[in-house]
Amino acid sequence: MTMLRCFFLVFIFLFTCKDVYSSTVDGDSKDMVNKLLERIDRLESRLEASDAANKAMISEMKAKHDREVTDLTFRMNEMETSFNKRVHALENEIIYLKKGTVESHQDQTEQLVHGNEDTNRLVKKSNRIQQQESVIRTYREFPEQGVAFYATHTDHDIHHLGAQQILLFQQTHTNIGNAYNNNTGSFVAPVDGTYVLHATIMGIDTAGVSQNHFHAHFDINGVPYSKFYVTAYDQSSQMLVINLKAGQTVNVKNDITDAGFVGQHYSTFSGFLLYQNVPSGNIIGK
Repeated sequence: MTMLRCFFLVFIFLFTCKDVYSSTVDGDSKDMVNKLLERIDRLESRLEASDAANKAMISEMKAKHDREVTDLTFRMNEMETSFNKRVHALENEIIYLKKGTVESHQDQTEQLVHGNEDTNRLVKKSNRIQQQESVIRTYREFPEQGVAFYATHTDHDIHHLGAQQILLFQQTHTNIGNAYNNNTGSFVAPVDGTYVLHATIMGIDTAGVSQNHFHAHFDINGVPYSKFYVTAYDQSSQMLVINLKAGQTVNVKNDITDAGFVGQHYSTFSGFLLYQNVPSGNIIGK
């Protein structure tokens, strides 16, 4: 810095004394002075450029510092917010644990007071679970069987039936469980249970036979149920909801000799298993 000042003073001195030098100094000396002046000018320019660069660097460093301060402030605020939330959560958890401890203590006190009642409830619950397990085992040992059938008479009309003759529905459309025999017209219950059985019969003109009326009935092991009474070319239906033992036979029988009925899908016989019976000792409530 001292050297630059010296050059600057020399420059001022030479500038003020320029006319004197021009008249007394020879050409070489003038050249040397001019070179010195040029060097001083270059140094001054470099000094100004360096000063501008230093100012720009200082400004950039200050801006960077301000950004870092702002970022740190933001991060500190975030950390403070997160910390406050965590403290609040911990305080709530402590309150909850204290409340739970009090309630647990109250529950224990009540259990001690009502110990016999709780024991009785547990015994009843255990017994009920055992009963439910027994039912599950029973249903595994006695899986419910699917039973359903539907048959029609598709041939020509039938005439001159004998008394107590089984009506034959020879066309089987559904026979789940194969409990219906279309060769005999009989349904044999495969398992104990409650069954739904249905038959529809169309009467035929049988003049001179029972006043032209058709009479029939459901038959279970030789016992008549649900009778049919049909006029000529009219239909009559009956439905049974009945409990059957495995092996019992159900069919539809004619009542009067020489009677007849219409085939061609007008007369049908059907049924299904509503639900299967299981050993009653294993059913809850029985």
